[in-house]
Amino acid sequence: MIRNGHVALILFVSTLGAIGAMGLSAAAAVGPKTVGPRSILNGSAEAAFLRKFEKAVPFKDAAVSLVAALRYDAFGEGYQGVVIGDDGWLFSTEEFEPSLARREDYLRGSAEDALVAARDGLATDGITLVVAVIPSKARVYDDELAGNSIPAAIQNRYGNVLDMLKRLSIPAVDVAEAFQSARRGRDTDGTELFLRTDSHWTPAGAATAARAVADKIRELGVDLPESAIESIDAQPTVRDGDLMSYMPRRGTTRRPLPPPEAIAGYETYSDSGTSLFDSQEIPIALLGTSYSADPLWHFDGFLKRELRTDVLNLSESGKGPFRPMSDALTGGVLRTNGIRLVVWEIPERYVPTDEFERPR
Repeated sequence: MIRNGHVALILFVSTLGAIGAMGLSAAAAVGPKTVGPRSILNGSAEAAFLRKFEKAVPFKDAAVSLVAALRYDAFGEGYQGVVIGDDGWLFSTEEFEPSLARREDYLRGSAEDALVAARDGLATDGITLVVAVIPSKARVYDDELAGNSIPAAIQNRYGNVLDMLKRLSIPAVDVAEAFQSARRGRDTDGTELFLRTDSHWTPAGAATAARAVADKIRELGVDLPESAIESIDAQPTVRDGDLMSYMPRRGTTRRPLPPPEAIAGYETYSDSGTSLFDSQEIPIALLGTSYSADPLWHFDGFLKRELRTDVLNLSESGKGPFRPMSDALTGGVLRTNGIRLVVWEIPERYVPTDEFERPR
């Protein structure tokens, strides 16, 4: 029986022949630094060899795709940025990082300072703040990580965020608990709360979170005017998830790639009953990330349905959760629209873990 590492080596040599002399030259330059007796036996030398090989040479797209396909075939690896789990589940490496928000410059200063600024700034205008803490996909579906695990430094982050919010007297929604309950109740029908090949939740996940947020708002007793809410089903969308960009191109490998996913479509409309010339107030603002901003997930629509009132979506993609809040606090849009309550959606991965290592 041929060892996996030897199979990979045979395939790799074949690939080198197809790529040509330039690839062989680059491989020779990087190869000797990574090869040792133990790594040859367990296949890690070939994996490291492939990664360096790919970076060392200005390949044409076809050659890069060929190397990526080989790496996926031989080792089940994608490009840097994705963790490959079981049964077609993919996870973003961002979920395993302790300081993503600072690395991406989404947060300057501490998360606690940003939370306090939001709490106090909104309170000045008589606006209630509710924070919905979104658990990482890896936390919700840790049973699909295929032997990978959440690092010890991050293991307690979600609970620490909830504790911080409690200490700061900011009402918080434990979305992880809602998800765990939903998973227990949906084991029989297969409804999933996150897309398998995407870093985001499904509309079912967004709807579950919206119910949990609505329950918290009702618990707080915030007075909100009702609107006539009309909801209809729309055409589903079928597409590859965003994490597929870290995988080989479809059709270039013998190891099956996860298939495209169908995303259920929804449309929601609100009517406050005011006439064209009346000043219309929107009682709730939604702030957050692409979990809220992308209409595919329909999170704002589900909030409207659950609360029977209108929602102003001020979320933005690609900026993390803290910048949209800062912009809203300084821009005057909340006062202009008569906002009474802000739902702030914060994925746990944007809170640096070193926040919880400082003495209090």
